[in-house]
Amino acid sequence: THDVRHARYYVAPYACQSGNADCLQQAASLLTKWLDAPDKVRLNPDTAAAVRCYGVRGGDATTFKKVKDLWASATTKELKSSYANMLLCSSERSRVEELIGDVLKDESKLSDIDSFFSTLASRIDHHQLLLDYIKKNYKSLDEQFGDVGTITPDSLVPTELVSILIKWVNTIRSDVEYKEAKAWLTSTFGSRPDARLLNQA
Repeated sequence: THDVRHARYYVAPYACQSGNADCLQQAASLLTKWLDAPDKVRLNPDTAAAVRCYGVRGGDATTFKKVKDLWASATTKELKSSYANMLLCSSERSRVEELIGDVLKDESKLSDIDSFFSTLASRIDHHQLLLDYIKKNYKSLDEQFGDVGTITPDSLVPTELVSILIKWVNTIRSDVEYKEAKAWLTSTFGSRPDARLLNQA
């Protein structure tokens, strides 16, 4: 019935999000079956989104790798984004950090990288991870993006790295996080030509 489908659609994500072990295990099992035989196994449309996300969260390293292989071989921006969203459901910090490295190594368009980091910045559970990653790698990120020399103090568009940081700042949810970020951003990026745009975030 409509009520049952409605309940499935809304209850499944909440059960898995709350860390319910049975929900995560079932999602992982269903996702594994789909990954092993995508042409034969059809996910229930009412719970497919939850299975794709929480199947990764509840799954093991093999499941994560299978989805990452699909992401790496995706030929359209939509598919790449869809698989990246699945992978970012993982709660394993090391796997997400590895994914960030793979995204940056991938010969994608800059817009694809920007889209990935926008999604990552919006994930509250990975908020600290992203800041820690940028703290550790901001110099190499600047070098890779290669746009620092194109920015002047009156530029209306920031560098790619500062653009990512602005998205991150706009999703801060606590005073503690804000104070930590402000102190580091001010000391590290205060003299950059696009610091004005970062300060406005």
